[in-house]
Amino acid sequence: MSFFINLFKTKKEEPIPTYAGFWDWFSKNEKLLYKGIKRGENIDEKVLDPLMERLQAVNKQFYCQVGMFDDNTADLVITAEGDIKNFVFVDEIIDAAPKLPNWKFTNLKPKDGVNLTTHMAGYEFSEDTLSFIAYIDPDYPDEIDISLVHKDYNEQDERTITNGSFIFLDTILGEYNAAIIIDSVTVKGKESIDNELISIKKLEEYLIWREKEFIEKYKGSRKSDEKDTFSSYEAKSKQGNPIFAIMNSSLLDWEAKPSHPWMMVIEFTYEGNNGMPDEINYKTMDDFEDELVAVLKNTEGYLNIGRQTGENKRHLYFACKEFKKASKTTAELIEKYKTTLDITYDIYRDKYWRTLNRFIHI
Repeated sequence: MSFFINLFKTKKEEPIPTYAGFWDWFSKNEKLLYKGIKRGENIDEKVLDPLMERLQAVNKQFYCQVGMFDDNTADLVITAEGDIKNFVFVDEIIDAAPKLPNWKFTNLKPKDGVNLTTHMAGYEFSEDTLSFIAYIDPDYPDEIDISLVHKDYNEQDERTITNGSFIFLDTILGEYNAAIIIDSVTVKGKESIDNELISIKKLEEYLIWREKEFIEKYKGSRKSDEKDTFSSYEAKSKQGNPIFAIMNSSLLDWEAKPSHPWMMVIEFTYEGNNGMPDEINYKTMDDFEDELVAVLKNTEGYLNIGRQTGENKRHLYFACKEFKKASKTTAELIEKYKTTLDITYDIYRDKYWRTLNRFIHI
């Protein structure tokens, strides 16, 4: 692809809330959009603004890039900007795309094997300016923890250099791999590094090796939770209000945690007394959880670890073997309960369930 244009601004949503609605509009306007990309003039106004306006009416976490894939083919890339829980929905909208002459539709930012240099605010991000180092924590040996090292790093422009380095990471790995393989990544200057720097050219090879080693090491599964034991916890907030939790202690002690490396945290916000839910909210949240575990089953790789309630919030914790079905199922159930419960959720890589350390170490 010869070039891409990023869009970071959005406009007021219009009522096109479905995949079919977006692609119907796109099909009616594709010739004008193609012409705008081909000419490369006023792309923000003529192409990206209307695209984003309608994409974000479908999903507020959808973004896009456009460019010419070749001399006769325009490419529309729909991206979630690394937000893992929305990857499944990007797949869905691309799967629903029509077949149109002179168009290519791509789910998530692809790896670019040609244009390996990015510029931002006067800084270059390339194989000449970036290196990396890898860390191994003996307490968490299977986590992939790296630092990108930019030769011109300085604290004054830390944000710019960090953003540019992350964009370059997407360029050399693709959005999907950059998001799902690396557990932790930071950006530093070489003066703060004692370790030997490794050429950024070797990063992909290193990540493939580490991921393969990890997958082969952990193949844990659970056939039943009938014999599991549960522990209850009670604490007080800074305001003196009660906080209660019940956790599956058998899972917290399980040695094969990394076999379920995706942590899903669902948060309910409710009105109540002393931070605790009233009877109606309590039952409704329980109903939500019951419906969720009926679909996301323990035996299929979705472990319901426990929940914490207090301070007008409840958190449910699930460890999952994969993230796409978990995300789609949870989002659909949230939509069903949206008139009775205030619910948000997130999914992220957490091989050792460090999110739950406060319960594990009690």
